[in-house]
Formats: sequence, C-alpha cells, structure tokens
Amino acid sequence: MSQHQAKESLGSIENLIHAIAGIQHVEEPYYQKVIDYKMLASEVPPVEKLANDAKAKTEIWQITRGDLDKWSLAWAMAKITCDLERQKEAADKGLQKARGLEAEAKEKVDVINEKLSDIEKDNEKNAIDHRTLLRYREELESLFEPIFVGQKFPTDEDFQLRLTELKEEKDACDKEIEVTARVLELLQEVDTALMEGIIDLTSSKKETGSGRIFFPDAAFNALKEARVLLPSLPSITPPDTFTETADNTGAYYSPMQRYLWEVKDKVADLIPWCQTRTLDNARKVIQLELQIGQKTDERNLERRRLLKNVILSA
Repeated sequence: MSQHQAKESLGSIENLIHAIAGIQHVEEPYYQKVIDYKMLASEVPPVEKLANDAKAKTEIWQITRGDLDKWSLAWAMAKITCDLERQKEAADKGLQKARGLEAEAKEKVDVINEKLSDIEKDNEKNAIDHRTLLRYREELESLFEPIFVGQKFPTDEDFQLRLTELKEEKDACDKEIEVTARVLELLQEVDTALMEGIIDLTSSKKETGSGRIFFPDAAFNALKEARVLLPSLPSITPPDTFTETADNTGAYYSPMQRYLWEVKDKVADLIPWCQTRTLDNARKVIQLELQIGQKTDERNLERRRLLKNVILSA
C-alpha cells in the first residue's frame, strides 16, 4: 500500500481505536455473566436425572399395577384377594410418590431455567456491545493488514507471536470442552439404556440366571466410546453386593435390576466430574479471550504508532 493510501486510512483507524477504547470495558462483565450462566446451567443435568428416574419409576409402577389388575381374577379364584389388595394399595402409593417426585424435579428445572433466562436478559446489552467490539477489532485489522503486509517490525512481530500462543492455548481448551461435551452426551446415552433395561426387566420379568449379567449393548458401547474419547474418565467399580431395600417410592427390584440401578448411579457420579472439567476449561477460555482482546488492542495501538511515526514519516 502506498503512503498516500495509508494516510487516507489513518482517519478511520483513529476513529476505530477511539471507539474500541470507549467500549472495551464491557468485555470482562460480559464474560463474567457467560461463566455465571454456565455454572448455573451445570445444575440442570442432575435435577433432570432425578426427573427422568422418577418418570421411569412411574412407568415401572404402572406396569406393576397393570399386572396386578390382570391377576385379579385368578387371585380371586384362589381366595387370596386380601394380599392382592395390599399389593394394589402399595402400587398406588408408589405410583403417587413417583409422580410427585417427577413433578418436584421438573419444578426445580423450571426454576433454574428461569434464572438462566434472567442472566441472559441481564447480559443482553453487554452481548450487543461485545459483538460491536469484536466487529470494530476486525475492521481495524482489515485496515492495518494491507499497510503492514511485507513489512517487519520487531514490536509488531512480538505481539503477533504472543497472540498466536494465546489462540493456540484457547483452541486446546475449546477442544477439551468439545470432547467433554460429547462424553456427557454418551453418559446420558448410557443412563437411558440402563433405565430402559431396568424397565424391560420389569415388563418381561426375565432374569439371566446362572450368574450371568444382563447389560444393555447400547450402554456398553456408549461407555466404551466415552473412555476412548476421554481416557482420564474415572473408572466404574461394578457393584458386588446388594441390599434388599425399597427405593424412595417403596419399590423393590430383582437382583439384576438392582445391579443396573447401581451401575446407573455410578455413571451419574461421573457427570459432576465432567462438568467440573468443562467449567475449569470454560474459565480458562474466558481468561484467554480477555488476554487476546487486550493484546489485540495493545498491538493495534503499537501499529498506529508505527504507522504515524515510522511508515508515514519515511
């Protein structure tokens, strides 16, 4: 670019630098709200799990209650209706309890989602200003690039080197977040497959026998893929003992069902570990974004100095 063209760009460069200086203060509060949102959003999956578990228990009780109704005539003929009525009453109470737990969990999810919506609304102005800030930086870079192409200045190269390092570090954190997000999806697939297995055992009344273990293929494959993606994922110790106790709705389960419930709970324990990993990386990304923004602005100021004091003075 000729000196004349560079000089013509100087006015636009000055305007953009002043505009950036007047708006760059929004960057930190904007990102703070972003991390606040992510932290609160991490509370949703555990509560959703409670809702899904309660929904599944509702289905199990509905199956049990339906079976009892089918047996009514045969039991009546056998003159043991008193025990049948007691079981029906227990099933009705269990069904009511499960539905109550499901409604309670859904209400908690609604409360969290409302708070998330409030955070988004509070951050709307900052988000708009931040997008404007990024646009100003892009426009400023587009003005500087043709001026500095083919020219080398030690101070400018130092800034470029540091920015490259920061961006590479950020990309690595973004990749970690992406991998962990996929692992969380796979853990949800494991949870769903195990729950379907538990319900299937209820409706089919099938047991493996001879010490064999029934484990859904979908759960096995999803867990295997999660470990390949994230080798540091904590291992799960298979349960070896079971306690013959009722769950929080009063339901009792077969040994195989109890095994799957135990595994399901252990898989659920991996979710907070993944969420902590994601939040840690998200915080790192935000700090890196702030550093990249700061270094970009500092580089632009240095480029303006070089333009005015070196390039246009030559």
